[in-house]
Formats: sequence, structure tokens, C-alpha cells
Amino acid sequence: MHWSDASSIAMFESLYKLSLNHPVMFINVLRPGYKETGDYILKYLVDNFPGDHTTIHVNPLEETESGNLINNLLRETPLPVEIQTMIIRKSEGNPFFIEEILRSFLDEGIIGVKAGHFIVTEKINDVNIPETINEAILSRVDKLDEKTRELLNTASVMGRNFYYKVLEEATDTIEELDERLAYLTEVQLITETKKKEDIEYLFKHALAQQLTYDAMMQQSRKDTHLKIARSIEKVFAANINEFYGTLAYHYSQAKNNEKTLQYMILAGDESAKSGASSETLNYYREAYDLLPYSRKNNRTDSEVRDLEIKIALGYHAIGKNFEAVVGIESLMSKYFGFKFPKSDRGIKIKGTLSILGLIFIINNHWLFFKKKMFEDFDIFGKIANHLGFALLHLNPKQWAYKVATIEIFVSQYDICSSMTALNVFCDGSSIYSLGGVSINTSQKILDFVQKFDIEKDPTSWVNFILMKKVHDYYIAKWELDKDFDQVYRTGLKTGGSWVTSSYVYYSGMGCIELGKYTQFLEMAEKMKELADSFDYTYTRTLRLRLLIMGYAKFGMFNKILTTVDNDIAFVRSTGNEVMLLIILLYKAQACLKVGEMDAAETAINESKKMIVNQKRVPIYITQYLITMIKFGVETIKDFQPDDNNFRSRIKELQKLSKKLITKAKKNIATLSEAYQLNARILLMQGKNGRAIKNLSHCITIGEKYHSLPDLSRAYFETGKFLSDPSNKYKELNGHPAGYYLEKAKTMFEEMELQWDLEEYQKFNSGQVTTPSIRF
Repeated sequence: MHWSDASSIAMFESLYKLSLNHPVMFINVLRPGYKETGDYILKYLVDNFPGDHTTIHVNPLEETESGNLINNLLRETPLPVEIQTMIIRKSEGNPFFIEEILRSFLDEGIIGVKAGHFIVTEKINDVNIPETINEAILSRVDKLDEKTRELLNTASVMGRNFYYKVLEEATDTIEELDERLAYLTEVQLITETKKKEDIEYLFKHALAQQLTYDAMMQQSRKDTHLKIARSIEKVFAANINEFYGTLAYHYSQAKNNEKTLQYMILAGDESAKSGASSETLNYYREAYDLLPYSRKNNRTDSEVRDLEIKIALGYHAIGKNFEAVVGIESLMSKYFGFKFPKSDRGIKIKGTLSILGLIFIINNHWLFFKKKMFEDFDIFGKIANHLGFALLHLNPKQWAYKVATIEIFVSQYDICSSMTALNVFCDGSSIYSLGGVSINTSQKILDFVQKFDIEKDPTSWVNFILMKKVHDYYIAKWELDKDFDQVYRTGLKTGGSWVTSSYVYYSGMGCIELGKYTQFLEMAEKMKELADSFDYTYTRTLRLRLLIMGYAKFGMFNKILTTVDNDIAFVRSTGNEVMLLIILLYKAQACLKVGEMDAAETAINESKKMIVNQKRVPIYITQYLITMIKFGVETIKDFQPDDNNFRSRIKELQKLSKKLITKAKKNIATLSEAYQLNARILLMQGKNGRAIKNLSHCITIGEKYHSLPDLSRAYFETGKFLSDPSNKYKELNGHPAGYYLEKAKTMFEEMELQWDLEEYQKFNSGQVTTPSIRF
């Protein structure tokens, strides 16, 4: 495993996880001292599978064991004692070294074979045993005849494994190729295998290949790399795409920059098809480094432009949103002359005017979309889409302003003639739904885009379905789409990892609101498959967000606390501030539930620093306000009503609660909880009449939108309130306390809300005698 490449290691990281749930064992053989491979794998296993792995350090052989190995290899043929002692001393317990010494004895005739048995010849008296394993191997290579040594040199340039057909093409001047290969196999310098019907050879030991290669003259290595590259092109012309990376390597070693650049880009493109995002980006960056300064600054060089685009989108593909935004905005300026204002104030002013302008445009769309598309608009539209995606999770405030600015720019043109343009315009709907500006405008944008047969283009269709899913979530249409599987499969086929992940996430959010725990877990599992398959950081962080929100809604607070610190550490390492904010807020709420006030306060204090850039997005600000109110209520619950601190704090909480209800009307998933919190604050003030009105709102909202977990809790709190003997209110909407308590119990059982069932049982047994709004 110490020889593994990056893609193989990434694959094994995913495969190792099988051992957690299946009877699978992996045995990894590797050497220590390889930082990027062997040592990395050991650390990965320690960090991710504590208690589920064992590291066995293989020690050098003892003197007796070395002697036994020599005897076994020679089939009990005795060596002179002084020779065996010398071999044991010099090999220092390295079995490979011992084998190479004995093989050199066979090569040189020091040990012969007679009637199927080894015999020691007189040459043993003049034997010279090498001091190191390197000397032992090179000594054997040096004793080969010139043509066989030349053959082995060529093979070593190809790598540890090499194809017969390529070797044959590259060594066309060497006669008796098959016989020479048979000899090298016989003396165990190489072995023969088969791969895809092609004969493939492998150096018996990687060290033999490396030492043979290193011993070659530099110019000879360079010439051989060039010869091998051309041989691969000729032999594997029909399936050359499988060898782009190999060709890039050989041409780079041959110092042919033009060919290296060509194959680096092709290798990156091929890696992208298989979802190897990190490897893809590495190829593109290495290719860009080969470009001369003059080309990098030539704005008319389309090859350089396309490579820069691939690098910027590559950063986005692995979740490095900051680098993606910087790269894309630079591309927009360099190649299309499109620039955003430099100052935050300028971005805000232009963005606000654009948001207002778009409302006018969509309501009077026949007046716009007239101008002919400029050349390469599709390229501009593609990177504009990715800019919006990256900004959304980096800085939502700038996302809204900058996407709206792009939308105004695009609206000049005849977007109906370009699916890319329709995609860009379609994405603008999220400003008005996710951004909480105008659901009506969001709907009009989607209706406008749908008129132009967007379903005929798979990429555009999946993007449209995502934007519609976002819109539907904010109008409380939470049911799983009937064509969910088709959207999911199409998203994967079109390479839309971001779009597909986001679609599954919003589908999972709907399942949570409907109280469908099993479906919610299925969505989380699909996101895990996506994250593991494509090594996509964004999907991994989005899945953590879905899980923690689901666990909170289903009352699994201890489950949150057992994993949240690791989740926070991971999300923090990605630099995704939005995801970090949400996870911190839910951690604070879980800590409040179990009475860990200090931990809750620490999480809240950190979230205060981050909410500044996210507060304009309803889904973020509402959760922040909910957390602040819950914390405030918890800190004053034991205060006396006539206490000055109580009165001042309760007023602050009332203001926060009113703000929460206003914001929650743009994020219906939090509206029922907002009214419950307001009812709690009113009860603390003794305003029972107003409190019961808020409880009635909770029930009305839950029943209207089928927000079932919140509805069940609204029933429970109403039942507790009406059960209080000191309370003059005994019915709500003509129903007594028992009616609401029974409905709550039934729903708790149906959704398996264990925390709520325990609270119900405490209340029913008399352990809870005073009404308290659950939060």
C-alpha cells in the first residue's frame, strides 16, 4: 500500500467503511516512512476506526530464523558455516536481501542444480557478498548480457508493471525478446501475468525496478520515456483514453511540454468523468503550471481560458468555495469584462437594485430578453451558475446580491435561445424563495423558464427540478417527488454532484417536516453514497447538516451530542461557515435540552460572529433566533416575576419572539415552533389569554402544512395548558385537554418520538404538574 496512488487510497477509504457493518476484513501490507501513502493510511485508520483495526509491526528475522530461511530456500543444502554466518550478518534479518543473495549465487554458478537438487560449487570459496540490498540487486542486473540489460532498463522506465506489446514496440532493435523475458522470469527479476487479454509483466520487487531505473544515464532515461510514450500511442490507439495519465507522465519525463500539456488536460477530463475530483484538479493545475507566462496573460488564448475554467470548477467540485469564487470572478473579468463593484457597499447597492429590477422584469418579461447572445455566452453562463452555488455556502448575503446582478445582465439577452441562459435565469428563483424576498416572484421565474421545453435537456431539467424543490420547501410542499429516482439518476449521469446533493438534501428536509423518519434516513444514506463515491466535501457537510436537523426534529438530542464535536471539527476544516453556523446552533439547542448551559453558551457565542453574513436568509436567521430565545428562556426560568432582571430580559425575549414570527412566515418549517416559543414567553408573563391564541396558531399551522412533529408537540402543550387547575381556560376550539393529550400521544407513538413519549409519561404520572411549553 505504500506504493498506492492518490485515487487508490481514496477508493480504499470508502471501502474500509464496509467493515463497520459487514463481515469484511482488509489486510494491508505497507512500509512505514512513506508520508503520503503508508503513514497516511495508518493515521486514517487510527482516526476513523479506533478499536476496529490492528497494526502488526513485522520485525527483522532473528539469526535462527534467517538460518532456517536459507535452509528452506536451498532445500536443506548446507552452505559453509562462515558463508551462512556472513549472509545472516549482512542481511540483518531482511528476508528479501537473503533471497537476492542466494539468487545471485544461482546466477553466477556458485550454486548449481543437479538431478533436481542444489549443489554448492567450488566458486563458493571466492564469493563476494554485497553489503546492501541495493548492491545485491544491481550486481545481478550488471551481470546480464548487454541486450538483456537494455531490455530490463526499458522495462524499468515503463514502471513496475509493463505490457508486452508496448515493450515489443519500444525495443524493436532487441532480438530474441521472448527468450530474454523468459530468462528474466526464470531468475525472478520479473513475473508474468495477464490483463485484459494482454500479457503484462511485473518486476518481482519494486526496489528492483527503481534501482534499475536510477542506474540509467539521464539522457538515456529521457530518450526511453519518449520512445515508450510513442509506443503506447501506437499500441493502444483504440483505447488510448485509459493511458492519458501514463502518457502525461512519460512525456513530462521526456521534457516534451507540448505533449505533456495535452495529455495532462485529457487525463483531467477523463478523471472528471469518473468523479475523481481531487485527481482531476491536480491534473489541471499541473497542466497550468506548464504554460508560459505569455500564454497565461493572453486573453485570446481559448485553450488557457478553458483550462482556467476547469481549475476554478475543480475547486468547487471538491468543496473549496473560496478558491472557486476567486477563480470564477477573475475569469468573468478577464474574458468577459463582467465585474462586480469592488466595495461591499457597492455590491449591496447594485445587488439590491438588481433584486428589485428582476421583480419588474419577470412581471413585464415581454419587454426584455431581446438582445442577441454574445459569442461564448454558454461559457459565461456555466461559470456564473457555479459562482452562485459556491457563494451560497460561502457568503449568502453576497450570493443574493451578486446572483441578482448577473440575472439583470443576462435579462438583456434572448435567453430562450440558450439552455445555459435559461439555467442562469432559473437559478435566480432561489433568491426569492431561499432568500425570502418574494415567493410569488420565485414561482413566476420557474413558470417562465418551464415554457421553453427545459425537460429536453437533462442537465437543465435537473437544475430546474432542484430550484422547484427549493421553492416548494418554502411553501411547505414537502412530499417526496414521484420521479425522485429519475431525477437522482439523471443528476448523476449529467455529472451534477452539487445539484444532485442539494436535491436529495431538500427532499430529506421535507421528510423531516412530515415526520417520516425512515425516508429521512434514506435520504441521508443516499447523500453518504454520493459523498463516498465522489469524495465530495460539500455533500459530506450537507449530509451532516441534514442529520443534525433531523435528529433535533425527532428529539434525538443525545445522538446529536455524541457526534457533533467531530462534525464541527470536520466542517470547520472545510471553511464552510454556513454549515458550521447551523451545526453550532443545533448543538446549542441539544446542550440546553440536557442541561449543559456552558457548552450551549460557547456555541451561541461563536454563532453570533457568523450570523452577520447569513441573517438575510430566513432558514439561517430563524434558527438563530430560536436558539437565542431558548437560551434566554432557560436562563430566566427560575427568576421571580417581580425581579427587575426578569422584566428587562422578558421584554428582550418578547422582541426576539416577534421578530422570529415575522421571519418564520418566510420559512414555514419554523413557524409553528415560533408561536410555541411566543406562547411560552407569554405564560411566563401570566398572559394566558394571548398564550392560548398562540397555541391555537401552532395547531392551525401544523394541520394546514402537515408539519407533523411540530403539530404533535403543539397538541401536547395545549393539553398540558388546559389541564392546569389554576388556569380558567378548559377548552380550545371546543375540545378539552384530554382530546389534545390523546392526539399528541398517538402521534408520538406513530413517529416514534421517544423523548416526547418520556415527557408525556412524566406528565401523565404527575411528575410534571405545571404547564411548560416544550422547546
